[in-house]
Amino acid sequence: MLTFKIHEKNLFHQPRSWIAQDADGYYVIEKSATKDQYQARYDQTGQPQELLMKGMWLPSYDRATEVCEQDRKDRQRARIAAKAAAPAKAAPVAPAKAAPAAVSKFAPPRPGPQKPGPGAGPGGPRRPFGR
Repeated sequence: MLTFKIHEKNLFHQPRSWIAQDADGYYVIEKSATKDQYQARYDQTGQPQELLMKGMWLPSYDRATEVCEQDRKDRQRARIAAKAAAPAKAAPVAPAKAAPAAVSKFAPPRPGPQKPGPGAGPGGPRRPFGR
């Protein structure tokens, strides 16, 4: 069951639109500015708004909530059907890790990063004065 809350108010502080959260997005019911008519739509993050009932203006708020409830059930049915139709995937198998190379305790240490000598700066080593 969707629970609609007031989303926007007009200049006279009367409700202008209501919103209810669903699993993937929001259902919005918007009231016409001139008449007591309502329009239902589905708003999913990152996608364009989808008008329900082809954008038709509905005669009452109750009818708009019924349209939203029915659409929610249809989306839920479609989601379950898509999940059932998808082939079952096996758990991904991680590639086998290569065994670390055996290091002899007598082998010389690997060369690390070289440290600059004394007096070395961004312009290279310093030259003595007089030359």
